[in-house]
Amino acid sequence: MKKYFVSFLLIFLSIFFNLFLHIEASADTLKYQENTVSKTKLTENLEHIQADSIVINDSGISTYQHVNVVVKQNDANQIQIANWSKFSSTGKLTLATVKDIAIDFELKNPGYKVLAAVNGDYFAYPPTSINSNINFNGDIIKAQNHTKYQALMFNQFGQNVTVNKSMKYGDYYLTVYHPTTKQILAVRKIQGLNSKILGEAQTTIYYNNNTMNLENAEKYVVEVPTSISFVDSHLLAKGQISYHTTDNIEVGDGEFVIVTNDETVKTLLNQKPVVRVQKMVYEEINNTNNAIGIDSQILKDGLVRTFESIGGQSLSNTTSRHPRTSIGFSDDGDIIIATVDGRQSEGAAGVVSYGVDLRELASVMKAYGSANAYNLDGGGSSQMVIRNDENQLVVINSPSEGPHFPKEHSYYRDYYRVVANAILFVVPDISVNTTYFDFTKDSLELAYEISKEVNVKIESMDLYVNGEIKPLIQLEDQLVLNNLLENSFNSFSFLFTYKKNNETVTQTFSNNIINLSIDSGVREPLLPRNFSIDFENIENTNNFKVIINYEDSDNIVTKISVLRKDNNQKITAITQYQGCKIATIENAEDGKTYEFSVIYYYNGISDFKELETTYTYLYKTNDNDDNVNNENNVDDEDDSSLLPEIMIAIVITGGVGYIIYRMKRGRKNGK
Repeated sequence: MKKYFVSFLLIFLSIFFNLFLHIEASADTLKYQENTVSKTKLTENLEHIQADSIVINDSGISTYQHVNVVVKQNDANQIQIANWSKFSSTGKLTLATVKDIAIDFELKNPGYKVLAAVNGDYFAYPPTSINSNINFNGDIIKAQNHTKYQALMFNQFGQNVTVNKSMKYGDYYLTVYHPTTKQILAVRKIQGLNSKILGEAQTTIYYNNNTMNLENAEKYVVEVPTSISFVDSHLLAKGQISYHTTDNIEVGDGEFVIVTNDETVKTLLNQKPVVRVQKMVYEEINNTNNAIGIDSQILKDGLVRTFESIGGQSLSNTTSRHPRTSIGFSDDGDIIIATVDGRQSEGAAGVVSYGVDLRELASVMKAYGSANAYNLDGGGSSQMVIRNDENQLVVINSPSEGPHFPKEHSYYRDYYRVVANAILFVVPDISVNTTYFDFTKDSLELAYEISKEVNVKIESMDLYVNGEIKPLIQLEDQLVLNNLLENSFNSFSFLFTYKKNNETVTQTFSNNIINLSIDSGVREPLLPRNFSIDFENIENTNNFKVIINYEDSDNIVTKISVLRKDNNQKITAITQYQGCKIATIENAEDGKTYEFSVIYYYNGISDFKELETTYTYLYKTNDNDDNVNNENNVDDEDDSSLLPEIMIAIVITGGVGYIIYRMKRGRKNGK
């Protein structure tokens, strides 16, 4: 009896420990407790929480912490989230305090107001961020991450949250914007950077090139860019056209020139619009327009991660207490930003706060509703700004260096630390929530929902599709947009004319570019669909046809086979025309019911799918026989699919029963 019991116990323990080893560390041993707390509604669905708290770590050690949190509720659709960096008057990225970045955002984005902000990227790396940096308007400021870190991506509503280690990019493309209202007028693929040859109706860009010698080509110069950088072999160039010329000119690294013989592009550029040149982002972040660097994920699916799982900069940094900044997302879609102050044990700046390690930070984020949370830049960079009751942007936390310390203190600075970017909660005059889906090579569906501030009165709404106006009537609708630019870039802009404080404003509040080409990586090719199978006897033979009709809008099908269920023979279907293939069944037996499945191949023959439907045909030499059955039937569900699970359950139940029986018998026999 003992040997059976021991065997059973060993099997049970083995299964238990294997399962245990695959579970992240629980945060139950950590404790977060608010001592004093104040809560302020910044708007109806945006709350600022300030707390003096106690954090108890895994070793039972308690520390005092000064915590600031802003929570954006999921249903606050009017409030958006934005990553932003500040550029100088010459178009170069410049480091700035979080407050100055927030002010710059409002200056560059009329119709938006900043409500709260925290510092962003994990380290600044002058003259740029250390990681991928894509701002609120989709401008790619830095293309790749440092090898140690990752990028957190999300759209303006904090949705479609993903983490990427490396980013993939396609071709350079040109976007042409209206100079004042900012709707997209046109998008064009660019024929490379500093191209020496320009084909018919093509466009290129010159940057940092002293031998610009394209004869007789029209050259459109941006002398003072609003943004210009060349990092990770990726050019971001944005600004307003200054003038145009056919002369050969030298181009330095502080300007850029668009060269084109595309007559449509020329017509637009002659109006001196705003233009942007950058690479197209591939599929994985097609639904996002913000990317910001993170050190690591500290909270995953509601579980505080182990130090080893967190990883990040170093184990020493992860396990040490520092000022920290974090962003988190709840299961319900709430967005949480937080700072925990540190290096202030003596309270010289008015608070006592020791800082937290990353497991302690995760416990703080979990306490305020995060299910998943990420570590942003910390140390002296940790800054939180909110808009107060006096409508002023103020630093609300106590950074570990800055002007809030006494002048004689070693942490005193006459300004707060400058950073590469910041995460902002912003509210636009008009908010447009869009979803693009069901892509084909020349169409898509667009669902939109429009909301506005209470002091805004909308007078007109227009959707610009590739520069053409489609007036909108409803605040919420779903549109099917056909006849788009096939396998190419397509632009969508929502333009509004509205009144606010007795002032009439015309402004764009949503721009999007969708690339409908397959090889761009923005969309997967559409699989064939709408299959219909028919059967037809071939006269004067014992053969019949299996006729397969289908839709293949991206023309990816390379082969279709019919699989006979009675002998597992595969018969290749021969193409009759696009969307129709026919397989021939030879030497059919009169009165026999044949069953088939259909297999189609794409990407050569490396990928294939078998249709779920089983098709049947009762072959009769007399086509008029009433018993002919030409229906396509789906197989009934086969209960035998549960047989393996049932057998396993029987074996386990029998085994456990046998062990219990032997144990009882052993007790009865005194063994």
